[in-house]
Amino acid sequence: MINIHKYSVIDISLDRNIQIRDWEAWKNTVAKLLTSVASNNLLSLFTLGKVTKQSIMYDLGEVKLSKWQASKYSICFISHLSYESAISLVDEAEFYLGHTILIKQSVTEETISSLIVGLNNDMTLSGIEMFKMSCDGYCLQWYNPYDPAYAESLINSLQIND
Repeated sequence: MINIHKYSVIDISLDRNIQIRDWEAWKNTVAKLLTSVASNNLLSLFTLGKVTKQSIMYDLGEVKLSKWQASKYSICFISHLSYESAISLVDEAEFYLGHTILIKQSVTEETISSLIVGLNNDMTLSGIEMFKMSCDGYCLQWYNPYDPAYAESLINSLQIND
């Protein structure tokens, strides 16, 4: 875990020399982690830019396209993330390539501005608890976990090596 003042990010990585069955296990593990953390929480999916009509966002909730200053973004609010939905999310190129962020709260205009500024600078400093995959899908980044000790114990219980 990397701590920056009161902010933190946990990088959960998968070996890049994996086989197909390991990729399936990785997807399942990430989906278990996301559903464990997401239970009983309102979530938001955030993508900078407009998503396609085939986006997983449309399967999970109502998608809204909006604008903050000069940046257009798509947002989807999710009241419940099932394990099956989490698997579909992890399977979605928008997510596993790091274009879509899962936020563990409902977003406001202030949240959006922090995200957009963070995407250009450092997302950790937004203070928002969220999940983002690296651009190759081999690393899940858990930003600002509310309880870092719980986060570490959950990761260890799922037998994820970081």
